[in-house]
Amino acid sequence: MNCIVCNKEFKKRRVWQKFCSKLCRYRYWDKKKDPVKKKEYQVERNLKRYGLTSKSYLEMYKKQKGKCKLCGFETQVGYRRLHVDHNHKTREVRGLLCAYCNRKIIGAIEKIGFKKIANYLGYKVEKRKCKNK
Repeated sequence: MNCIVCNKEFKKRRVWQKFCSKLCRYRYWDKKKDPVKKKEYQVERNLKRYGLTSKSYLEMYKKQKGKCKLCGFETQVGYRRLHVDHNHKTREVRGLLCAYCNRKIIGAIEKIGFKKIANYLGYKVEKRKCKNK
């Protein structure tokens, strides 16, 4: 087993043991208490959910030119983050969205249009012919 702080190999004495020493345990919890380090830790943990690192996030950000993939809202690095959009069934990352598009897709449909969102999500939208005519 490797320590989650210093990555040093150690023999576990307890099933739940994650640290090689008390010093590493204290370092870990101090990192979580410091507001700046806590935010960095939370961001890294959230990115890890989608199989991303901060480096791969920045690559996606640069590829999209700092804009929301749906509406084109431009953000600044460090000011407001773009949210990672993913398919909930496959966990596949689709792109980065602004908070508005990420939380309120219904509002985004009104703002952008249904076809553009359907194409983004991977659905094929065709024009239907009216049967009554």
